[in-house]
Amino acid sequence: YQLGFTINPRGPIMFNWVPQADQPTTSFDIAEGPVSDPPMTLPRYWPSQVVPSLDQVRQIGSDAAAYAEQNKATELEYYDIVCAPTYGLIP
Repeated sequence: YQLGFTINPRGPIMFNWVPQADQPTTSFDIAEGPVSDPPMTLPRYWPSQVVPSLDQVRQIGSDAAAYAEQNKATELEYYDIVCAPTYGLIP
């Protein structure tokens, strides 16, 4: 994989969820370019931003878990139809 790092705070690293900005929202942000260039960008926080951002990071994780739970039945049905014939049932 090609990796890129951004100096812009973007929240926690989560599977298949890496926001990037072509038009930064503040004068401190730097445009990162189009999505998939590089294919994966790892966000980070400046040390002084870590503690104040913890609640936001926890909320993003909680929202993602709730979304996953809400869509779990659909995702499992998709797996059964598309993937199970090749990879087998989920244990």
